[in-house]
Amino acid sequence: MQRRDRKTPRDALAAAAAAAVPLFPPAALLLAAALHTSRRRLPPLRPWLVAWAGFVLPIGVSLVGGAPDPDLILQAVGGIAIGALFTVRRARAVLIGLTIGLAILAAAAGLERELSRALWSDAAPRSAVELLRGVSALDANSPGWRRNDVRIVPKTWRLAEGTTQLELSFDARTLASSEPWQWYTNSPRTTQELVADDAGGTFTRIAGSERPIVRRARVERPIGGTRVRASFDTRASASLTGEPCSVQLRTFAPSFHGCETLVAGAEWARYAVEYTFPAAASGRAFELAIGPVPGELELRDVRIETFLDGDWITVDPVEPAGAHVRLPVPSEHLFAHPTLHVDPTPDWQRFTLVAEHEALASLDRATFLLHLESGTRLELRNVTLRATDGARRQPLATPTARSGVWLDHPNTLGHTAAALGATALVLALGRGAARWGLLAFAFAVACVFLSGSRAAWLGVALAGVWLLPLLVPARLRTPGRLVAAAIVVGLAVAGGGAIDRFDLTASQDGNTIARTEIWATAVAAWRHDPLRGGGPDAISAAWVRERPDDGRSAPAHAHNLWLGYAAAYGTPGLVAIAWLSVVLFVIAWRRGGPTGVGLVAAVMLMNVFDLTLTSAGVLAAVVLGLAALPLASARDRRREASG
Repeated sequence: MQRRDRKTPRDALAAAAAAAVPLFPPAALLLAAALHTSRRRLPPLRPWLVAWAGFVLPIGVSLVGGAPDPDLILQAVGGIAIGALFTVRRARAVLIGLTIGLAILAAAAGLERELSRALWSDAAPRSAVELLRGVSALDANSPGWRRNDVRIVPKTWRLAEGTTQLELSFDARTLASSEPWQWYTNSPRTTQELVADDAGGTFTRIAGSERPIVRRARVERPIGGTRVRASFDTRASASLTGEPCSVQLRTFAPSFHGCETLVAGAEWARYAVEYTFPAAASGRAFELAIGPVPGELELRDVRIETFLDGDWITVDPVEPAGAHVRLPVPSEHLFAHPTLHVDPTPDWQRFTLVAEHEALASLDRATFLLHLESGTRLELRNVTLRATDGARRQPLATPTARSGVWLDHPNTLGHTAAALGATALVLALGRGAARWGLLAFAFAVACVFLSGSRAAWLGVALAGVWLLPLLVPARLRTPGRLVAAAIVVGLAVAGGGAIDRFDLTASQDGNTIARTEIWATAVAAWRHDPLRGGGPDAISAAWVRERPDDGRSAPAHAHNLWLGYAAAYGTPGLVAIAWLSVVLFVIAWRRGGPTGVGLVAAVMLMNVFDLTLTSAGVLAAVVLGLAALPLASARDRRREASG
């Protein structure tokens, strides 16, 4: 009786540590250390010292170079600690804790998903306060879908059949935006500076103009037949002559332009260009575009005018390069799409866009695109869309963002959950643990679904196909039953909506970057400095270096574990992460044979498309599963002996 009483607190501590793995891995590590302290046993260090021994190479190279990398040191020390401290004595106790942790994580992710319907964002909210307030904070310079360095944030609603008229409304205020002196540019290398002159005025100094800089204007009637003029003072640090057509007055849908060649000297000079748009020009917006221009250019007193009733009239206002909302309509040119230009102030304002088009009737959903140009930061709230044509039901907002809860990214949530799902199936092979294991696996699948991570779907699917049949007695594991299990897992993945997102290596649209392009960039980054690597920013630096004319934003990382380490830490980093991967497979095989290999393979498959193996949650899940493998092997031996 006393022996059972001693086990109860330890089981509770083991369950608490397991529950903390998906919620807050550092707390799980502390609880695991407390558990070892209560057992008065030294943790097994040898296999984990061997596994992380390869990291001596990149750490040593960074030390010799005089710039030790704290991330590498932290990864190695943390990995050894997790490997040594995470052990499993009773699978059922660990699974109860793991189930509780995954249930809390799934509930939080589900709540975030539902509350996000009121937000306009493409990323997880920065805080629970933001989520509960229903306020979206958007920064043009944050990662996301981009076109020509303009951040594009989609918001989708499901529509009733036959809807042809929509009214979008929202409150917005500015946190920061481009000043009136700034020009719109799609070049991330272009710099703009407001400079005071000796006479008390100001001018704009522009450098690095490898693509045109633009001012936009809008008139009240179709621009066809309208005569327009733009004039400005200009000078350059050294006399320059731009490319042919380096000053344009242009419009689109259809496209027309009039142009001149820019010539600038060391003294201020007035420059003007005039153009009459053909009658076929049907839009209401037009642009003044200057550049590309070599060297440094200075501009002031910019005026854009139209000729009406025998006189030149200044176009007022010239629309700022801040933000606008657009509803893409099938078969219509970009400039013919319903568009709302947003010019917010620091105070909340209400904005409304009315969109009416027969082509909407063929759509089952409408996706509005919010364009944020460089330097713009906005807050949005009270976002609503209603049908104003008597539709049978009002539009329903879809969840705004993939769930990431308090983890750093939705992919981190998905990969952690998938790894824990595989671990739960291994733990389920322990005595009296099958039901808890299946329940934990179900919660893990729910988290993967809510994260929207495609690679996590692959991982959890492989784990299910490989490990679920092991819960069936050996004598019942016929080929037919194994195929049936694979079909069930496949249908679960398809039902989760993963099939729509399963093209992991190809670009999903013309504005995203294909994985193959990123992998090629990672190889180029490694070749650029194969000994030391390019550091954490190696991929973005290589992207700019290899594709100087590509308007898409540089990817943040390699989307592949081994290429990522090669690019960031050179050949020593590649050797280190490859050695760790191999040792994990060796440990898995020695402890659990094919079962262990299936566990590690599920995690490695996800890392073909991302870099999450060394994140605390994923690594803790793998180590926990490896620690449970001896229990699973013992159960299989007992089953085979009895049947």
